Amino acid sequence: MAGNSLLWYEAAMKTDHFKNITLQQMEALISLVEEGSFSMAARKMHITQPALTKNIRNAEDYLGAALVNRSSTGISLTPEGKVIYDYARRMIKLREEAKEKINALGANTGGNIYIGASTIPATYILPRVLSALRGHHPDITMYIKTADSEDVMNMVLAGEVEMGIIGKRPSNKKLEARELWKDRLILAVPKEHKWNKTKSVVMIELFADPFIVRDKGAATRDFMENYLKEEKSVNLSQLNI
Repeated sequence: MAGNSLLWYEAAMKTDHFKNITLQQMEALISLVEEGSFSMAARKMHITQPALTKNIRNAEDYLGAALVNRSSTGISLTPEGKVIYDYARRMIKLREEAKEKINALGANTGGNIYIGASTIPATYILPRVLSALRGHHPDITMYIKTADSEDVMNMVLAGEVEMGIIGKRPSNKKLEARELWKDRLILAVPKEHKWNKTKSVVMIELFADPFIVRDKGAATRDFMENYLKEEKSVNLSQLNI
């Protein structure tokens, strides 16, 4: 029985083409998706366009499935391509993490920290905080990836960043959250506006004037929308946005 099992394993290994996939092929796929064209992706990787095309085709041959749809309007990922693309990003990130850890062991450096942050923390809070941290740990290099709150949470879940700084408590139970700072929202108007010297505004007055809000996915928009709905029984769509 052991002999039969061994023979089966060897036969299975011979037909498993996944083991032939290389990191360079995965990098080629990532660059192609990020740049949107074969020529720009090749330039980013400092290789020729035929070499990049060969990497993609070899990966498709090994996987037995097309990864990229090619058309006159550009490129897009097939369902198989989307799966491989997600894993490719994780593989490259793991490679970089391994490289950093090995370098840290050899050179006693602190390595890199990747932080995801929504717009307000990234613009007004983190620069000062990270500057102070850098003063105590000059051997650490910190990178900030700015996105809306939903995308930051997705980056944390995907392992693309070590932590995320956003303006709301995440509802996803897979994420652990800790309150760092408190903030408040106020109504901002131009200097010449009629409400400029008014201490408070009645809710009904907001309906008439043009109103500017953050884009969907921003924590401040979600907070304001929930507050208006729960405390004032007002939907955001009622405002003159």
